[in-house]
Amino acid sequence: MKFRNAIVKPFGLKGEKNLSDFVIVESNRLATISKNDKHLDFVIAFMTEKRMNDSLYLSVSTKVRYNNRMGKFYFTIIKPFHRLICKILLKRVRRNL
Repeated sequence: MKFRNAIVKPFGLKGEKNLSDFVIVESNRLATISKNDKHLDFVIAFMTEKRMNDSLYLSVSTKVRYNNRMGKFYFTIIKPFHRLICKILLKRVRRNL
C-alpha cells in the first residue's frame, strides 16, 4: 500500500493506510473488500466452498467500475500488480489453512 500511495499521490488520488480496513465479512463463506472513489469503484470477493473430500476451495473475483478516464487509466496500470497481489494473498491463505 505504501508503494501504491507513493505512485498515485501526484495524480491527486487518496492514500490508503491498510486494505484490511475495507474488509466486510458477509458470511462464513464470503468476505469482500470494497472501495468507492472518484476515479473507480471496486469490489474483491473471497468465496470458500467445501468440497466432497472435505477440502476447502477458495476463489477470488474482482469487479471494477470506472467513474472517469482516470479510473480506466489507473486500473490499466494497476491490473498486473492486482493479479500478482491476489496470487500472493491466495498462497498466503493456503499456507495458513
